[in-house]
Amino acid sequence: PSSWDLHLTEAERKVGHEIVASLSNKPYIAVNMGGKVAINDWGLPNWQKLFAALKQDYGKYGLLVIGAELDFERGQEVLSRWDGPKANASGKLSPRESAAALEKAALFIGHDSGPMHLAAAMGVPTIGLFGENNPPNKWHPYGIRNHAIHRMTGVLSITVDEVETVVRSMLPTQ
Repeated sequence: PSSWDLHLTEAERKVGHEIVASLSNKPYIAVNMGGKVAINDWGLPNWQKLFAALKQDYGKYGLLVIGAELDFERGQEVLSRWDGPKANASGKLSPRESAAALEKAALFIGHDSGPMHLAAAMGVPTIGLFGENNPPNKWHPYGIRNHAIHRMTGVLSITVDEVETVVRSMLPTQ
């Protein structure tokens, strides 16, 4: 585990923590819904359904969206329907600043992506969604508190109910 220490600087932590300050010191869920590899994309409708299903029991949690600038609009779409505190950091942070923003997340949910690995490196319980792009276990998030849902039939064959069940097993309600 010590080899996963990113040795973030104080400046990187400051920027990351400023982003999450808007979440009112609430526990928060972090999510990455975008990415450069289209075959890894779970699709906006699935993300919308997932967070609609989670809103009743987890709506007091903050919601942080992490990603590239091209993920901003998708993040806004999901955040517009979330009742709790929210922040869209898409395109606003470097990868290392993103790691700092993820540092205190209660849970990270995302597909096979760099932000998923940053969350795992920061010790955040992580749910990774994987399709046929890579063989099972090759790029799953490191650590015993993490869970991978991997379908060689494609990431779109992962159901919202499956992801919701894993979230509920990993995250207490408030």
